[in-house]
Amino acid sequence: MTNEQKQFLIKLVNTPAPSGYEEPVQKIWEKEVKRFCPNINKDVHGNLTATLNRGKEKSIMIVGHSDEIGLIVNYINNEGFIYVRPIGGVDPTILASHRARILSKKGVVSAAIARTSLHLLTTTQRDKKLELHEIWLDIGAKNKKDVEKYISIGDPVVFGGDYEEMTTERQCQDAGITE
Repeated sequence: MTNEQKQFLIKLVNTPAPSGYEEPVQKIWEKEVKRFCPNINKDVHGNLTATLNRGKEKSIMIVGHSDEIGLIVNYINNEGFIYVRPIGGVDPTILASHRARILSKKGVVSAAIARTSLHLLTTTQRDKKLELHEIWLDIGAKNKKDVEKYISIGDPVVFGGDYEEMTTERQCQDAGITE
C-alpha cells in the first residue's frame, strides 16, 4: 500500500458515518474515486456506484459499504446523563468504558460510555446480560440544561477510536520488547 492509499484509508476510517449519516465519508470516497472513474451515480438511498466502461461489453463496478453501526440520543435525564438507542446491530455488552463521539449540530462532543459499577451490582444483576437502557453517555455536564447546550435528541453517536496501527515487529523492537 502506498502512503497516499494509506492516508485515504485513514481518512475513511476516521470519518464518523453511522447509518443514515454517511454523507461525509461518501464525499471522501467520491473525491478519491473520481480521479480514476468519472462515472459515479447516486441512487435514491444515497448509495454511490462507480462504473468503468459503462455500457460496454465488459465493465467494472466499484462499490463499498460506507456506514457503521452507531447510537442515537433519545433521552437526557435531569442529572445530565444521555441515553441512547441503537443504529444497527449494537451489542450493549461491548460498550461500557468506550469513548464515544456525539455528532451534534454544534460539532463533535466527546463522551464516555458508562454503566453502574460492578461492585454496586448484585450477583444476579452481574450475571444477566447488559441491556442498552442500562448504559449512558457522560459528557461531564452538571445537569440536563448543561447537556442541552451541546446535544439534542436525535443526534447520532459513534463509538470506539480512530485509526490505529497494529503492533508490528519493528514497533516491538523499537520499544525494547523481545520474544
